[in-house]
Amino acid sequence: MSDHFFAQRALFVGRLAPLTVVLTVSPRDFIDNSLPCAGATEPYRFYSKYSDFSPYDGLAFDKPLEYFNHFVSSNLPLMRVSSLFNRLGLHKQSTKADVGTKDNLDKQKALAEAQLKFVTGGFDGNLVPGMATVAPLAPAIFVDNVRDYRRRYKNLDSPMYKTQMRFLHMLLADLKAKHIRTFIVAMPLTAANRALLPEKFTTRMAHDLAEAAHDANADFVDLSADPAFTLADFCDSVHLNARGGERLAAKISQIIK
Repeated sequence: MSDHFFAQRALFVGRLAPLTVVLTVSPRDFIDNSLPCAGATEPYRFYSKYSDFSPYDGLAFDKPLEYFNHFVSSNLPLMRVSSLFNRLGLHKQSTKADVGTKDNLDKQKALAEAQLKFVTGGFDGNLVPGMATVAPLAPAIFVDNVRDYRRRYKNLDSPMYKTQMRFLHMLLADLKAKHIRTFIVAMPLTAANRALLPEKFTTRMAHDLAEAAHDANADFVDLSADPAFTLADFCDSVHLNARGGERLAAKISQIIK
């Protein structure tokens, strides 16, 4: 939610603001034990170059050490230069897969599986262009990443939930003030992923999303357990494949209509 908030603060300016926003959400948007703080993400660092986010530093860096690191890196030129060189040294692009040829299907599938496992199987860094490219014509694949999400969901009482909900309310307030019609859509999840979350948490999250939507005159639609989505619509326990994406787009279009 914090990434969405900072993105719209930088992008939705004047005539660039859209008429409608569809905000797709899932439990990981609010609880992810691999995320140290809201300001640790690549989108935050990117969009902070185009908008002043300093009023939100206390919320984005809500841990003393994270706030200290942010303060030092933001105010000491040598730290900024060092950080830039470190990032440049780590940005290695992977080789793109050939697509569309029948002889290459096995190779494409192996590459897609490897890329997907890399991204959804516990990678804790930030992505760069070319690092995780899944070809649109690649064969259908499924990677079981339940173990990774069990780790991400481990501490459901983390302060991150309240922090991300605050960002959601601020995001919706901004969209309302800009007269942007907003739809909140809880994304489909596999039964295996939903089983990782206690019913108490799932109910609480649905209630909080509905309440946030009501306060901002937005629409909330919960597709998290929609039976129309089967295992064949997913490429792992949470992410939809092309077939699932097409089904989701059709549902969202109908919701807007």
